Amino acid sequence: MSSSFPQYQAVITGDVVRSGRLSNQKFRNVQEIIKRGGDELSQRFPQSMPLPIQMFRGDSWQFVVMKPVDALRIALYFRAYLRAEATIDTRLSIGVGTIDSPSQQSVGEGRGEAFVLSGAWLDKKTPSRMRFAMSNQTPDTWWPARSIAAVLSVLDVVVARWTSAQARAVCGALLEWKQERIAENWPGEPITQQAAGQHLARAGWEGAREALSYYEEVMVKWWSQ
Repeated sequence: MSSSFPQYQAVITGDVVRSGRLSNQKFRNVQEIIKRGGDELSQRFPQSMPLPIQMFRGDSWQFVVMKPVDALRIALYFRAYLRAEATIDTRLSIGVGTIDSPSQQSVGEGRGEAFVLSGAWLDKKTPSRMRFAMSNQTPDTWWPARSIAAVLSVLDVVVARWTSAQARAVCGALLEWKQERIAENWPGEPITQQAAGQHLARAGWEGAREALSYYEEVMVKWWSQ
């Protein structure tokens, strides 16, 4: 089935939650952190993030993920990064589909189905801050799209409760770091492995990892190249 979708990519669009309540200085700081977070993604996921993050409307952002199977891991990393660095949260929408006019220089110049799906679902009024949509070109796409959307809605409840420390620990876990490495690379002074494990446990990482694994397994089955 995956060979039927060789051109599919993911577009992730998001915006900062309650940005209108931020002071001008805090808003500028948030914009800078979003840019740094985009640079972090490019460094951590170079094969899937060929283009830098695109910011628009002040508090909104968008990027392209070349391999849809990596989209949720990257989206979670970015959301955790923002929670860790700025104690802010972001809504996000993952759209999987074709990209008709890919740009070699700017995400904002791209066109296609994945862009439309990602933007449209972000604008829908739903309680969940994480949404998922994919092309409905075939009857077979309904079940995986619906199941992933449901999993993300449940996962959002977990993510929305992360503290800065928990989100920082999850960033390391999303890179598949062991607890020892998470502790050793803690900003400022290193923490103990036990402390890193406690942050992950309180973040509900085991459940989040199961949700992520499910997403990746479904995407490998249906859409990976």
